[in-house]
Amino acid sequence: MIINRAIRALRLDAQLYEEVEHDKSATGQALLVVLLVSIAAGIGSIGVLGVEGIIVGTLLDLIGWFLWALLTYVIGVKLLPEPQTESD
Repeated sequence: MIINRAIRALRLDAQLYEEVEHDKSATGQALLVVLLVSIAAGIGSIGVLGVEGIIVGTLLDLIGWFLWALLTYVIGVKLLPEPQTESD
């Protein structure tokens, strides 16, 4: 199911975003994807930082993801909301 959702997200399937909005289990799947991508970024940092790059790269990627998610939330929900905008 998570692979199917990832493929549909890559295809920008608008219906997927409606499904995910109503599926509370999707939060866990999204967290898993973020963690896996962050670990991959950490592994990619080995060439620059050595073995410590796994930890440093992973943490920096997670921090970057959090900051972008926060910025997206602030802009979309607080600064430029549309009448139908809802967020919890």
